[in-house]
Amino acid sequence: IALPVDPVLYPMHYNYFSEGSLHYDWYTVAHALPIYISTGLGIALNGACVAWLSLAAAVWMPDKLLALMAPALLINASSGGSFFRIFGLNVPSISDLYNDGLTAEVLWQALAALAGMMALSAAAYRLGIERRMRHG
Repeated sequence: IALPVDPVLYPMHYNYFSEGSLHYDWYTVAHALPIYISTGLGIALNGACVAWLSLAAAVWMPDKLLALMAPALLINASSGGSFFRIFGLNVPSISDLYNDGLTAEVLWQALAALAGMMALSAAAYRLGIERRMRHG
């Protein structure tokens, strides 16, 4: 069903990544294992960020559907460049962590955006829990 990545043994396994991306150098290492690990970690971190955003939204919003849609709206807004158009802030998408055009600069920007979103959502969650404990 699937062949290991080996451009020497299988000529049809041509490297389609751009030279500036991290995946270009990782393509021939251990049958592209670093690409699989990087993509898996990027997806896991993206899922963790969405989970933290969902927890923060669920504490503040009693409506379950709205608590699900608010994080999706925020992720979609950050991916579509809305923050740049509205606030002038160039916030990279956290989905850039598992994009095939991943460069070192984009990696650090996406990790910073991810850390910022997770820190803000953790603070919002803590404030929401304290508010609920105080006011029942």
